[in-house]
Amino acid sequence: MDDEARTRLRVALIKSDKKAKAISQKFGWPDTYVSRILTGGIISPDPTRLLRICQEVDADIAYILIGETLSSEQQSLLSNVADEPTDVIDQVANFVREIGLGKEQ
Repeated sequence: MDDEARTRLRVALIKSDKKAKAISQKFGWPDTYVSRILTGGIISPDPTRLLRICQEVDADIAYILIGETLSSEQQSLLSNVADEPTDVIDQVANFVREIGLGKEQ
């Protein structure tokens, strides 16, 4: 996560009126987990956890990461994947790394 993404996440957190510690505790993570993402202590947060944080503060994960918004279809797909076991998420991540998501022409 770069500084701009952290800034967008920080703004979303402030707008939500939720506290970083409360979000961390809600999901059973270490109390400082969300704060460490915001300060850069965690450079590459777990994608599933980041998605949960974004959902909690009502922010689009794509907007947070790259400054663009996802379609409702794409957002639904991400939410469905996030609910899968870790090994399935790892398989999807490996597929995307190796094959990509773009359509071949």
